[in-house]
Amino acid sequence: MLGTSFEDESGAPLTGRSVYDVREALTLPWAQAAGQVVLTHLSHGVDVRHAGHLPPGWQYARDDLTVHLPAAPYRPGPPDPQPLMVAAHLPVAYTGPQ
Repeated sequence: MLGTSFEDESGAPLTGRSVYDVREALTLPWAQAAGQVVLTHLSHGVDVRHAGHLPPGWQYARDDLTVHLPAAPYRPGPPDPQPLMVAAHLPVAYTGPQ
């Protein structure tokens, strides 16, 4: 899950921003190395119908998207004191065809 509110914010100051733009996300080495990337927090200015420029394994978030996470490998011993909890609310407004 990677927050990308706009396609390109290169003209906007970095101060005050809390997420990347799509252009920046595509250059992040750790995101490039991920097997699956879901771009979230999309503004209405991001046209998800033209997702062909995204690398394999990347996609835009959409309403009712379910992301299956692989099970963690078994580790013998006591459980972690604070297990990892994953939750995401994806406020995506696009309702047209994909």
